[in-house]
Amino acid sequence: MMVRAVGSELLVIGLMFIAVKWNRKNGIMSGFGCLCATVSIFFHTLSQDQGEFVFLRHAYIIAAMMFVGGMHVQFFPSNIYKKTGKSNHGNTSDIVAILCIVLSIQSIFFTSSIFEGVELVSLSGIASKSGGSWSSSSSKASDVAVFLTKISGSLLFVISMMFSAVKWYVFVCLSFGMHIHNLHTHKNRNRANGKLGGLGCFLAIGNLYGFGDALNVNDFLDGKVNALHFMSLALLVGGIHVFFFPSNKLPKRVDKSR
Repeated sequence: MMVRAVGSELLVIGLMFIAVKWNRKNGIMSGFGCLCATVSIFFHTLSQDQGEFVFLRHAYIIAAMMFVGGMHVQFFPSNIYKKTGKSNHGNTSDIVAILCIVLSIQSIFFTSSIFEGVELVSLSGIASKSGGSWSSSSSKASDVAVFLTKISGSLLFVISMMFSAVKWYVFVCLSFGMHIHNLHTHKNRNRANGKLGGLGCFLAIGNLYGFGDALNVNDFLDGKVNALHFMSLALLVGGIHVFFFPSNKLPKRVDKSR
């Protein structure tokens, strides 16, 4: 289950990386989140391997991606920052960001509290280090669950920074055929960042709840919740907000032909 959570978070981050026009303003917090996640993932993976660096471990690849992405958006963004109006902080995306930060802190620093009263899901094929690979020893399942929870918490911190830092827009003309072609032109690419960012959140929730070993909606309705349920709720609220009800109007396109 935690593997599915990590994959879902990577999906959200990846689509947000694609959707947003990164500049020196929105890249500061997002890049900071990526770099913090890099350190956290690297440290916990090294600890899981008992201090031995194993080249091309998946977690190290994730850490490398977060490092490259963080360095790019924070120090070498591709777009020049242009003030387009008041930043609407204190809105829904900031509230979602705060919830994600709380869940991230719990996942990284208070990991054991997440598993209190929760039956551990079998993590076949991903467990303790044995002969250069991670075996599926059931006795080590809890160790791996804790490790993956820390990785998940690190990625959730990146998502929280992106939710808070980015000015989310919606392309209000999306439903009109006469304007659809604008989405496919280079100049308008990523202008409606809320669409792709929200889509990532929805796909992540579908991944968490839509398969046999996924989360159970009935548990959530019956009050049997854990951190993953709260993370899904945060992604749902954040996805609906940035997809349908973003707090910022899409800035007018500047005609550079004149």
